[in-house]
Amino acid sequence: MRPAGMPSQQSVTKARRARPRTAYQAHPTRRRKAERRAEQRALRRDQRERERRKARRAARQRRAARHIAGALLGVAGLLASGAILGGSTVPGLSGPFLAIKSPLKSYEVTYKTVYPGAPEVIEEDLVDEPFKGIYLVKRGRRIEGGYLSNDQGLWSWSLTGKAPGWSPIQAGLVPATQALQPVPTLNLAISRNEAAIVGQSTVLGHHCTIVETGAPPGDPVTAPTPGNYASYCISKSGIVLYQRWMLQGKVAQTKTAISYTTHPHISPSTFAALPRASESSSPAVKAVALSATARSKMWPKLRPFDGLYYVGGWVREVSGPSPALVSTDELFASQRGPRLIEVKYEGYRSTPPGISVGAGRGHSGSLQLELMLDQLTIATGPQSSVVLEGTDPNLLEKAALHLSWKR
Repeated sequence: MRPAGMPSQQSVTKARRARPRTAYQAHPTRRRKAERRAEQRALRRDQRERERRKARRAARQRRAARHIAGALLGVAGLLASGAILGGSTVPGLSGPFLAIKSPLKSYEVTYKTVYPGAPEVIEEDLVDEPFKGIYLVKRGRRIEGGYLSNDQGLWSWSLTGKAPGWSPIQAGLVPATQALQPVPTLNLAISRNEAAIVGQSTVLGHHCTIVETGAPPGDPVTAPTPGNYASYCISKSGIVLYQRWMLQGKVAQTKTAISYTTHPHISPSTFAALPRASESSSPAVKAVALSATARSKMWPKLRPFDGLYYVGGWVREVSGPSPALVSTDELFASQRGPRLIEVKYEGYRSTPPGISVGAGRGHSGSLQLELMLDQLTIATGPQSSVVLEGTDPNLLEKAALHLSWKR
């Protein structure tokens, strides 16, 4: 006999049948694809963690910064045929290396990005170095996400609220969003046997050199293995025109340029943050300009060198009922091309595994190579650190030696 108050099996069955089915329950094919995508994401997370552990165990002693810089100067003399390969003239370094024939200040690239089992995505990059950039992710005509940097700061494409549009993330000047400049990082990785040139190709009529390393953009650079590696086809101007990521012997992502324009037309409204989102998806980081008095108290101070000059500084904090300090930043630019260094004074940050770099006066830091952004972290006290960020690791190493530790 059924206890009082307990529903009958028949009523439970009816309730289950009446319950609306989700899209995945109604479509087994969608459910299977969703399960495969979940498995792939889990595999990627596990693989990244294994690669990080491997990098920590196999970290090698860094080459002296002057040798690396000398090697890059040695390969700058291009072959008469116009190829972008050159051999090293420095003992202890293996070649060949990449060399940029004609660095670009502005360019526009549209990519078709494919993940197995998922609809293709269109990614659009428009960059005007050193501070302006737009990155959009589209499915069909719909904008799914993106970032924009301009004279006012950094913005993200928000789908929150009734009207999608640009929402402020961080005020104050920032480096141009999605301005991927991988050649200096790849050259250093090649010298450390964490990358290698494996061939040549042509994309959209542009000659490019294929380089393999062990991680996709955004992950720390590691050495490639037979089943786990990322391939990049780099143009003579240093732009990635093709990218393929292999994970456990299977293609995890391909990214192919379907249009590429150098020196595109840019109008005063190109980088305007319009339309504006009706609602912000996240609290914005406010920025207050760093005064001369406040800057004089920064420690250690970066002394400009080799055409590097001071752009500005900001104290950044998250807006809201309880403002929280994020960091105090200084921005430096180079007169020798679109290269930037951000100097961030922060609370203590655990030193990531990387290349040991001297910083003068007995100080040292850890340089972590990433194709999107290299970071050099230096502990300055029990509860403080200074972080140098940029896309040229050689410039970061030299900057560390130009830090002034005088109070």
